[in-house]
Amino acid sequence: MLRSLVGSEMCIRDSILLGATAIEDRLQEHVVQSISDFLDANIKVWMLTGDKIETANQIALSCALMESHDHVFRIYGDNWQQRMMSFNVPGKYIRTKNEADLALPSYVTIVQGGAVLEEILSTPTLLAHFTAVASNCKSVVCARVSPIQKAQVTAIVRGLGKLTLAIGDGGNDVAMIQEAHVGIG
Repeated sequence: MLRSLVGSEMCIRDSILLGATAIEDRLQEHVVQSISDFLDANIKVWMLTGDKIETANQIALSCALMESHDHVFRIYGDNWQQRMMSFNVPGKYIRTKNEADLALPSYVTIVQGGAVLEEILSTPTLLAHFTAVASNCKSVVCARVSPIQKAQVTAIVRGLGKLTLAIGDGGNDVAMIQEAHVGIG
């Protein structure tokens, strides 16, 4: 195998590709209907994932946590603190069957884990505003979240006096499952 530098990139020549794989995690059967039933019953759904923002956004759309007509509060990128502090949700989100049928706008929050979520969790004013905004949304998506952040977010929701259920499928979900009132793994 010959390696050479072309511009700023390394090129690999005279190699044979033996194989390539791709993995697709498909939603399990009845996930979309189950989430829709939760939302129709005014049960808030928080998705805490280690996936990138873009992937988490697509998963939220595919499993009906978020719909195309929803108003989305995005807490990431440049000036996220100022944008988040300007979010104002008019009234408490309560979904009725009639509202779902009319496709009236509802609210969803998407927050980036890592440093962004760490700053929210460690700054009382940001945390208070985040929980106020998130509490008035039908769903919350936390992306790029570490295992400890999953547990911290679960603890915050518990601290609001809410009953929590955590469902996880890997070792990175153990702390979250243990923090919830009911844990399924």
